[in-house]
Amino acid sequence: MPSPMPPPAPSLAVPPPVPGVRKRPAFGFAGFTRVVFSRPLGFVALLGFVLGAFVLPPTGINFNSCGFHASTGLPCVGCGLTRSVTCFLQGDFALSVVYHPFGSVFAVGFILLGLMAVLPERWRAPLLLRLESWDVVLGVATIAFFSLLIIYGIYRISLVVGDHPDHVWWKTADAPPLVTNRAIPDGP
Repeated sequence: MPSPMPPPAPSLAVPPPVPGVRKRPAFGFAGFTRVVFSRPLGFVALLGFVLGAFVLPPTGINFNSCGFHASTGLPCVGCGLTRSVTCFLQGDFALSVVYHPFGSVFAVGFILLGLMAVLPERWRAPLLLRLESWDVVLGVATIAFFSLLIIYGIYRISLVVGDHPDHVWWKTADAPPLVTNRAIPDGP
């Protein structure tokens, strides 16, 4: 008597499309919002928010962590972002723009990602489902944003190299004239 046949292996084929539902192509961005709005990344953003809003001083901690700036004297694409975010979160919007005009976008991003991390699952899950339909748009917008960030960084380097009066402080001091002209209070 022949042995019974083993059960067929599960099919790896793509399931047939659901009638009436049109799936948009993801162009490599499938799952983009699930990654960006993941709880671990949200808690990192929440930590950045707390540090920027309550711990870090707005003019920096006198520690140059940028190897590019230390070796060339020129700002890299991200130079000033931490101080800009800190100034924005502490309410000094003008100084935030002086340090880096993209800092406000990062600060708002920290706030949104942090809020998504602490939302109860019953509110978070439906919101993520809605955002998933925008995977391609959010992915392309993210690429466009970081492309603009790089273009701005290159433009700023050209201003510093050309000794533009608004950007020469990158070569000579750690703070822009807006900070050095302010009266900074002595301790508590």
